[in-house]
Amino acid sequence: MSEPLHIGFELTENEFLRAHRLHLRRSLLTFRNLVALTFALTLGALQVALFGSEQWALRVFALLWLAVLLFAAYAFLLLPLRLYRRDPRHSARQEGVLSDEGIRLRQGTSEVLHEWSGISRTFENAEFFLLVPHGGLPIAVPKRALGSVEVTRFRGFLEADVFVP
Repeated sequence: MSEPLHIGFELTENEFLRAHRLHLRRSLLTFRNLVALTFALTLGALQVALFGSEQWALRVFALLWLAVLLFAAYAFLLLPLRLYRRDPRHSARQEGVLSDEGIRLRQGTSEVLHEWSGISRTFENAEFFLLVPHGGLPIAVPKRALGSVEVTRFRGFLEADVFVP
């Protein structure tokens, strides 16, 4: 049984954007997803061309590809900004307690316990720890909110309780 680790921080808009864009790059906007989608659309376009090419069908596939690119750009550039500005709890002071059962996070007036079994992935870079709950927004914990000892303890909780790729 580990002693709980208490953390507190506020995310600036710029930090929130960087953290969530990191999450999108590592999960949705990957090279593998881009190749799979390109392959599927190309295969569909080739089938249309082989079985009686209709110009309108090829245009539909081109429009689908364009729609995918536009959605990816929207998701990467504008969606995190809208999330941050729409929900004041993202800019409010956040308090967390890491324990053996999970991370209890208080954002504004809401408090939620994210059990370790409910965390699907974690990411770490020089600036953040990102914890991604099943079906939810990632939890960004800036390393600036932790001292070097706390960073090691934080990493220890993750390695002990969550699968860290």
